[in-house]
Amino acid sequence: MRKRRPSAESDVRSPAPAGRPLRLPAGIFIVLSVAAFYVWTATSSEGGWKWEAGKMEHYDQLAEGFLSGHLYLAQAPPKEMLALKDPLDPIANGPYRLHDAALYKGRYYLYFGPVPVLTLYLPWRMVTGFGIATNLATVLFVLAGYIFSCLLLFLLLAACGIQPSPLSKRIAIAALGLCQTAPIILRRASVYETAIASAYCFFMAGMYFLGRYVLAEKPVRWHVALAGLFLGMTAGCRPNYAPVAALVLAAYVVYLRRSRQLGGRALMRETFWFGGPIAACGLLLAWYNYARFGSPLELGMTYQLVAGTSDRGISSDLSNVLPALYGFLVQMPVRFLHFPFLELSTLGPFGTAEWTTSPDHVEPIAGILAISPLCVFGCLMPLLFRRFGNQVAPTARFMLIALYVSAIANLIAIIMVVAQACQRYEMDFAPQLLLISLFLVLYLAARLDDTRFRRAAVIALVVGAAGGAGAQAALSINSYDNMLMWRNPAGFEKLAMLFGDDQRSTRRMVSGLSLRGDIKFSQPPLGTREAFLTSGVRGYSNAIVVQYPGMGKVRFGFFMSGKAVAYGPEIAVEPLRSYQVRFEYRSDRGAAGVLLDGNAVLDVSPTYVYPTSIGDATVGRDGIGEIAGVEPFSGEIRSPDGLQIAAVSK
Repeated sequence: MRKRRPSAESDVRSPAPAGRPLRLPAGIFIVLSVAAFYVWTATSSEGGWKWEAGKMEHYDQLAEGFLSGHLYLAQAPPKEMLALKDPLDPIANGPYRLHDAALYKGRYYLYFGPVPVLTLYLPWRMVTGFGIATNLATVLFVLAGYIFSCLLLFLLLAACGIQPSPLSKRIAIAALGLCQTAPIILRRASVYETAIASAYCFFMAGMYFLGRYVLAEKPVRWHVALAGLFLGMTAGCRPNYAPVAALVLAAYVVYLRRSRQLGGRALMRETFWFGGPIAACGLLLAWYNYARFGSPLELGMTYQLVAGTSDRGISSDLSNVLPALYGFLVQMPVRFLHFPFLELSTLGPFGTAEWTTSPDHVEPIAGILAISPLCVFGCLMPLLFRRFGNQVAPTARFMLIALYVSAIANLIAIIMVVAQACQRYEMDFAPQLLLISLFLVLYLAARLDDTRFRRAAVIALVVGAAGGAGAQAALSINSYDNMLMWRNPAGFEKLAMLFGDDQRSTRRMVSGLSLRGDIKFSQPPLGTREAFLTSGVRGYSNAIVVQYPGMGKVRFGFFMSGKAVAYGPEIAVEPLRSYQVRFEYRSDRGAAGVLLDGNAVLDVSPTYVYPTSIGDATVGRDGIGEIAGVEPFSGEIRSPDGLQIAAVSK
């Protein structure tokens, strides 16, 4: 049969040689979709990229300082703060300080490392003449780390002869972008998140180039040197990566000795190509610290301007180890029936408000195993390797062990140095666990002998990826500061309506609560607690309760999730007598309290009222059930205007 000759038109349109059609990289549309979601998440609360020349955030100010030939920030501390007896006193410097900057010898410095500035902020300013928006910088770092993690995963699979199906490959690509907590931190992309995102970027880049070197048939020296450079730079983003880089280097030396049987000069030469750049970065960072603070190990945390002295420097209190492990790994998010259906938990250690904790404030958090169930496989890697590890190629096994060691080292380092668990820190170890998990699931799906087990591995991949992506997408809506609800209430309400809410069930940020009327008390048994007012959802709720501590006495108490009930003084009351009652909350003043016949009986200023819907706010009964043993109010509350709720609107 004679072959059909292509037409002239088809020849013009197809620049590729016959038989080699142009193909886009597998999963490119998944990557682009994830990137678009990153951009929307980082901008929908902040109103787009900010290019104002007059307002510079911390990293921008450091870039401006570098261009001016010094290591301190461009912004000068106020004279009023420098004139204080102790400028580091968090109470005295409160009206003047640049939060989380370090004040040393009359200058502002950053305890954050300089690498994000040197690699992005400074070049951007030199080319464009103005600073880069912090939320854009965070997106760029996260996106780069995400791409390198995809490249690393498929590099490891290829080294083991694993070729996932097109569907499995695309599911893995989506999971790497949506199940490692990046969507959550991008909702509030500030200087803290930029530091974490940049460390993620350079760590994944370093591990990818290390993988290219050890897995290549003909290794290229600059790959391992670049790997060392990138891993060395991670400590200049986040100091907890310093021991991680050292551990990866140690694992590499062990690999060279055991798997490649190197010793003597050959071992020293290979170690130098990888370890030399790591050591050089460490020496430069030590010089940077010495030039600023006179000590190579001082990052500036000793001079940090914070809200309380307990937040300054490295914590030596080990009582938070188990609560932090619980928070980072297994703390369940708050679940409710309204959009976005999930929020980070503000409950105390081990998921209960009754378990007292030393810090007054509990950071919102959800454990990575609860919101990214695929990571369970990564945590179980040592057990799985005892069964299947010998079947994995030695080079791939070394890379997986290095990833696992880095995740565990980061988890331990964070727990040992921070006062309490915080959601954004999960980005330091979750991506490694997720990448290991995806490798193991895809490996088992291809290599298990039993068809049923292979099918179970595929199901685990699909269900785990879908569950993690759905949970983190939901949690990203409000993240840890309710940013979309607060900064873009109209956009939040549109999404809530799209998911089935109405004006009564949509939750909103509360700028004011008011209840005015009359109240009559009954005579319940001593110790009884009754509901006066509740609002919010379980896990993110507030309440005013009435307790009967003695005959003819009552006291009002205020509750918010994550804290115990704070009671006011005992007051004498007459049963069935009518009293004028008034409750007021104003977010602009942080003030809240209860007045009885014009006398203050409960003052909880300053305070915060969690977002609530109209339907979730109740008077005289506990519509939430978060406080144990609270009964409906047994007396009488009359309020002609009812509970008045003022929502934040912008």
